[in-house]
Amino acid sequence: MYTEVQKDFVDQGGTVQPRDRFAGGGNRNPERLIGAIKAVDPVTGETKVRIRLDYPNFGGIMATAGNLIFAGHLDGHVLGL
Repeated sequence: MYTEVQKDFVDQGGTVQPRDRFAGGGNRNPERLIGAIKAVDPVTGETKVRIRLDYPNFGGIMATAGNLIFAGHLDGHVLGL
């Protein structure tokens, strides 16, 4: 993670007022981030299944009573397994 100083406040010649939303900063990763879904046995802790995702999984996963799972990707696609 890194942060950047906001340099466009009104007192510095910019248009941003104090306490306005500032979204500066972020992360620096040299390679593309990926994600994964794991199925873990709750008794033994053993990983039973691991599925690689093309994007990080920033959302939740929905599981159904019929043993299906659904997850949404950042690009708008929905994954169903």
